[in-house]
Amino acid sequence: MNEKQEKIIEYIKKYRLFLPFGVYLILQLLAVVVGKLTNLTLRSIPKIFLFWMAVITSMLLILGISRKILKWGCEKGLKGVPVIKKIWYVVLGIVASGVIYIGFAVSAFMYQPEHIVVHNGVRMVASVNSFLQETVYYYEYENIFFRGSEMIGYEDYGNGSRDPLKDGNREPIQQYFDE
Repeated sequence: MNEKQEKIIEYIKKYRLFLPFGVYLILQLLAVVVGKLTNLTLRSIPKIFLFWMAVITSMLLILGISRKILKWGCEKGLKGVPVIKKIWYVVLGIVASGVIYIGFAVSAFMYQPEHIVVHNGVRMVASVNSFLQETVYYYEYENIFFRGSEMIGYEDYGNGSRDPLKDGNREPIQQYFDE
């Protein structure tokens, strides 16, 4: 290995708890810029992926910052740092567990099943919202990460909490499509 590669490896080792947050920020910025420039929005699964990436990288960032602060305290010879360190890591573990638990609940409400459908010869993303009222919103299909941000149609299936497109044998009560 040459000297440049060794410096890169040393840099990664030194900042390994901070780099994932930087990667998350770059991906989030990329998603926002692409969305604004092309009038697209993230589909359901990539949106949830970015949410979990934010949760995990934020926890790693807090862990990295606290390790740096506690290491500084030990180097300065501050009394009580080992005890504070143990208490802090227990509190951090409890908070992280709570954040993950709440994150699962948020993810469950964020997720909306999506189907790729063809309607009137147009390929669309059908986003199912089935919380108490079964409604399917249709958007322009772009790719596996993005869909159009403007709704081009909808179907209302009435009361319920299932996926009407998965059932396949039901007719909508009301529907509208831009032609």
